[in-house]
Amino acid sequence: MMHFKRHIFLTSLIGVSIVGLRWFCVAAPPKKNPHPAPTAGKVSYYHQIRPILMTKCLPCHSTANHAGMLDVTSYTALLKGGAHGPAFVKGQPAKSLIVGYLHGKPMLMPKGGPPLPKEQIALIEKWIAQGAVDDTPKPHGKPSQQKVSHR
Repeated sequence: MMHFKRHIFLTSLIGVSIVGLRWFCVAAPPKKNPHPAPTAGKVSYYHQIRPILMTKCLPCHSTANHAGMLDVTSYTALLKGGAHGPAFVKGQPAKSLIVGYLHGKPMLMPKGGPPLPKEQIALIEKWIAQGAVDDTPKPHGKPSQQKVSHR
């Protein structure tokens, strides 16, 4: 009889533990992904957009080869735009020429090459929608502008 009571007690204890553990697992908040997708959060011009432009657009749109009068070698040059106007309108991807060309309206870019992956186009659109911020690092250490006295 004593052995039977101990068996019931242990079975009950295990059952309560399982129910408690199940509640804990359900109630625990989901873990955050330690490696968010590249498109999550703020898009970086320097780290995300610039590499796309350098790889896909630079062969035709540089200071040496000015197709459409557009230069993508720097944020400032891209902001200036080309023969058809500004490359982008901050906060308005739908009104940005670069987005239209990437979607093939009026013509598909990059010209003569495969189109950019949809993820890269979406990243450019997101960057423009976020205000097309220039986060290019500033050059380190400017030369001193102090006047030197020659007495």
